[in-house]
Amino acid sequence: MTKIMYGSMLVGFISLIASLIMLFIRERAISRSFLRTFLFSFFMLPLLTFCIENLIPLIALLLLIIGIKIFFSSEGSNNTNYKSQTQPQRAPKTTNVQAKVQSNSAKEQAIYDINRRYNKGCAAILKAHGEDGAWMLSDETNREIIQLRETLKKEAILKGVEEEVCIYR
Repeated sequence: MTKIMYGSMLVGFISLIASLIMLFIRERAISRSFLRTFLFSFFMLPLLTFCIENLIPLIALLLLIIGIKIFFSSEGSNNTNYKSQTQPQRAPKTTNVQAKVQSNSAKEQAIYDINRRYNKGCAAILKAHGEDGAWMLSDETNREIIQLRETLKKEAILKGVEEEVCIYR
């Protein structure tokens, strides 16, 4: 009985394929119209309906993501100025140490030393907080990096190489 059923299914499938081939060969206008209607009814209309049904939740999700991004970016910019808001700025002390750095090679050595210490210090801070390669840094990490910059900036001012150091990247 199953062999008869499978045989009749195979014959029906073959006859369907043969009739479609004959339709496409003999009646090109009808077959093109049929193909367009078939594609439009079974692919385009369900896709269009799906898009229209999900348009409002998609817009709401997009607005939520934009709102969260704006909220956290404005909060992050306030936290980076934490130290400057809580403590008044003091003018750097002028000393006579700048007169001691006379040669160009001594300045280059001071620049190299401050840049190296900044890079090593940042790497150590990031490693200590487990944020090496992070997309955004935590507030505590940012505060420690700012403290490191302030310390090295004071040293650069004392050595007279403030403009040449690269501690702001």
